[in-house]
Amino acid sequence: MKLFDLANKFIIFYNPYDTKKINQGDSMAGQIKRLIDTIITQRAKGNTTIMYTTKAKLTLKGVNPDLFSDTSADDPETINRLKGIAAELGVTIA
Repeated sequence: MKLFDLANKFIIFYNPYDTKKINQGDSMAGQIKRLIDTIITQRAKGNTTIMYTTKAKLTLKGVNPDLFSDTSADDPETINRLKGIAAELGVTIA
Protein backbone atom coordinates (compact mmCIF):
# COMPACT_ATOMS: atom_id res chain seq x y z
CA MET A 1 0.00 0.00 0.00
CA LYS A 2 1.37 3.39 -0.95
CA LEU A 3 1.80 6.21 1.53
CA PHE A 4 -0.78 8.31 -0.32
CA ASP A 5 -3.38 5.56 0.10
CA LEU A 6 -2.65 5.41 3.83
CA ALA A 7 -3.02 9.17 4.13
CA ASN A 8 -6.34 9.06 2.27
CA LYS A 9 -7.66 6.34 4.56
CA PHE A 10 -6.66 8.39 7.61
CA ILE A 11 -8.29 11.55 6.27
CA ILE A 12 -11.48 9.67 5.48
CA PHE A 13 -11.42 7.95 8.87
CA TYR A 14 -10.65 11.10 10.85
CA ASN A 15 -13.14 13.70 9.75
CA PRO A 16 -14.07 15.93 12.70
CA TYR A 17 -16.63 17.71 10.53
CA ASP A 18 -18.56 14.59 9.61
CA THR A 19 -21.74 15.81 7.95
CA LYS A 20 -23.57 12.67 9.06
CA LYS A 21 -23.67 13.80 12.69
CA ILE A 22 -27.10 14.09 14.19
CA ASN A 23 -28.28 17.61 14.95
CA GLN A 24 -27.87 18.49 18.59
CA GLY A 25 -30.07 20.94 20.45
CA ASP A 26 -32.28 23.49 18.79
CA SER A 27 -29.93 24.37 15.94
CA MET A 28 -31.07 24.38 12.34
CA ALA A 29 -29.08 22.52 9.71
CA GLY A 30 -26.72 24.77 7.79
CA GLN A 31 -26.05 27.28 10.56
CA ILE A 32 -22.30 26.65 10.31
CA LYS A 33 -22.39 27.27 6.55
CA ARG A 34 -24.26 30.54 7.09
CA LEU A 35 -21.72 31.66 9.70
CA ILE A 36 -18.83 30.83 7.37
CA ASP A 37 -20.48 32.70 4.49
CA THR A 38 -21.12 35.72 6.73
CA ILE A 39 -17.51 35.83 7.89
CA ILE A 40 -16.18 35.53 4.35
CA THR A 41 -18.53 38.10 2.77
CA GLN A 42 -18.13 40.70 5.54
CA ARG A 43 -14.37 40.33 5.48
CA ALA A 44 -13.93 40.24 1.70
CA LYS A 45 -16.40 43.00 0.74
CA GLY A 46 -16.27 41.80 -2.86
CA ASN A 47 -12.48 41.36 -3.05
CA THR A 48 -11.73 37.82 -4.26
CA THR A 49 -8.17 37.87 -2.91
CA ILE A 50 -9.40 38.59 0.62
CA MET A 51 -12.12 35.96 0.16
CA TYR A 52 -9.51 33.27 -0.54
CA THR A 53 -7.28 34.55 2.25
CA THR A 54 -10.17 34.39 4.71
CA LYS A 55 -10.99 30.82 3.60
CA ALA A 56 -7.35 29.91 4.19
CA LYS A 57 -7.41 31.51 7.65
CA LEU A 58 -10.54 29.57 8.56
CA THR A 59 -8.91 26.35 7.38
CA LEU A 60 -5.75 27.05 9.37
CA LYS A 61 -7.87 27.71 12.45
CA GLY A 62 -9.51 24.29 12.08
CA VAL A 63 -12.69 25.03 10.11
CA ASN A 64 -12.53 24.02 6.45
CA PRO A 65 -15.27 25.99 4.63
CA ASP A 66 -15.41 23.43 1.82
CA LEU A 67 -16.60 20.67 4.16
CA PHE A 68 -19.87 22.37 5.08
CA SER A 69 -23.09 22.77 3.09
CA ASP A 70 -26.63 23.97 3.74
CA THR A 71 -27.59 20.47 4.85
CA SER A 72 -24.62 19.88 7.17
CA ALA A 73 -25.50 19.05 10.74
CA ASP A 74 -24.52 21.73 13.22
CA ASP A 75 -21.94 21.05 15.89
CA PRO A 76 -22.14 23.47 18.85
CA GLU A 77 -18.35 23.32 19.32
CA THR A 78 -17.75 24.38 15.71
CA ILE A 79 -20.33 27.17 16.00
CA ASN A 80 -18.59 28.53 19.10
CA ARG A 81 -15.21 28.26 17.35
CA LEU A 82 -16.57 30.23 14.38
CA LYS A 83 -17.97 32.92 16.67
CA GLY A 84 -14.53 33.27 18.27
CA ILE A 85 -12.82 33.46 14.88
CA ALA A 86 -15.34 36.09 13.75
CA ALA A 87 -14.56 38.18 16.81
CA GLU A 88 -10.80 37.86 16.11
CA LEU A 89 -11.32 38.99 12.52
CA GLY A 90 -13.57 41.90 13.52
CA VAL A 91 -16.70 40.48 11.91
CA THR A 92 -20.11 41.14 13.46
CA ILE A 93 -22.44 38.14 13.51
CA ALA A 94 -26.13 38.78 14.01
